Amino acid sequence: MPPREEIRLVHLTPQFLTTLPIFVFAFTCHQNIFSVYNELTDNGQSMLNRIISTSIGSAAVVYHIIGVLGYLTFGNIVGSNIILMYNTGLLVTIGRIAMVILVMFSFPLQCHPCRACLDKVLNSIVSFWNSTRFGNNGKYDNLSTITEVDDDGQHEAEPEHHDDHGAGPAQSNFKYIVMTLCILIGSYLIAITVSTLELVLSLVGSTGSTAISFILPGFFYYKLHINDRWDVRKVLSVCLIVYGFMVMTICLSANIRRIVNG
Repeated sequence: MPPREEIRLVHLTPQFLTTLPIFVFAFTCHQNIFSVYNELTDNGQSMLNRIISTSIGSAAVVYHIIGVLGYLTFGNIVGSNIILMYNTGLLVTIGRIAMVILVMFSFPLQCHPCRACLDKVLNSIVSFWNSTRFGNNGKYDNLSTITEVDDDGQHEAEPEHHDDHGAGPAQSNFKYIVMTLCILIGSYLIAITVSTLELVLSLVGSTGSTAISFILPGFFYYKLHINDRWDVRKVLSVCLIVYGFMVMTICLSANIRRIVNG
């Protein structure tokens, strides 16, 4: 195990901009909230708030314990993957096995919403392509409807039953298998190509995680209340959007500069 280097309480350097996205990535779990909402028996706002507070709070406690103890152990030479800095032993081996189990069970939580979003994008592209070629008659919607007649003789369109990601019963299992394989193969190729874990987390954190955590929530709130009067929450939503774009631009530029400079 390498000797401990200097420990500083506060040490701000330009490298902070390359590591800030890692913190954003660590707390990004917004893409799973819809699945959690659909699977809850009591999916009221108070229950959701408790689940979010518990999950984010427990993650913050674990992150702080590992981060602080790791920094106190190695000081300024602490690496991006701290478990690689310890000598091989029983506890370190157990920690590595725990990381394998963590990745094995957390990957489906990322793959499932990724596949659902990819399905929506592909459906939108096909729908747009059909509408441009065949007009509105060639355009289809992923949400099918059933026409029923009410007591007054009026026709009402009701949506068919869909799963938690909007996929109808007619969806092809073959398409889902192909998309899942593409995601798995793409993830594997990235994993064997990139050797620096910190760089991957920084790039993902400064792009996708920043958009999911800051930009899109603020944008959605603003669009939902676009016709309402300006209040504190509406102003904060715009500030959140601006902050998200600032973090994305500055941190992504810092990471690209680090890659170029080697």
